[in-house]
Amino acid sequence: MGNKQEKESIIMTIEENFGSLNGIKKSKISLIPLEVLQTKVTAASLHEAWYAIPKNKRMHLREYLPCFRHYNKPFHEDHIDGPLPARRNCPMCKHDELVY
Repeated sequence: MGNKQEKESIIMTIEENFGSLNGIKKSKISLIPLEVLQTKVTAASLHEAWYAIPKNKRMHLREYLPCFRHYNKPFHEDHIDGPLPARRNCPMCKHDELVY
């Protein structure tokens, strides 16, 4: 299978899995274009596959990781319940940027 066909197949798998990287081999994750990782892959999937993503792409994806700073902390700490948004979509992170 050619490199272009392989990339297209991986992108189709991501779309079929609703943004999840489950079912994609670690060796194939490096073939996924940065734009696809930023737009089609969920924050949770990026977090799970973080060390399989090449370092040169990781530096561009930090803001696409889940926000553990404000969401789902232990019960005794102030936090927001619910699914983790990407850091770039976290309303509290945006608020912190404006305040500080």
